[in-house]
Amino acid sequence: QAKASGMYVTASMNNNQAQKTGYNDMLMLDVEGNVAECTVSNVFFIKEDGSVHTPTAEGFLNGITSSR
Repeated sequence: QAKASGMYVTASMNNNQAQKTGYNDMLMLDVEGNVAECTVSNVFFIKEDGSVHTPTAEGFLNGITSSR
């Protein structure tokens, strides 16, 4: 996988918008509208059964801290 500079620009713009409106970060969606990542970090969810779920990196860059 190659890192593309355009993705950093989008994340930076979204992070700036979040902070201007009083938030620390923003959840970003992939091209299909699924929760993908935050602007500066990966995201994970803990399900009711205690298992951890991390979105599959199909429409965004796979991070080094992802649990997959």
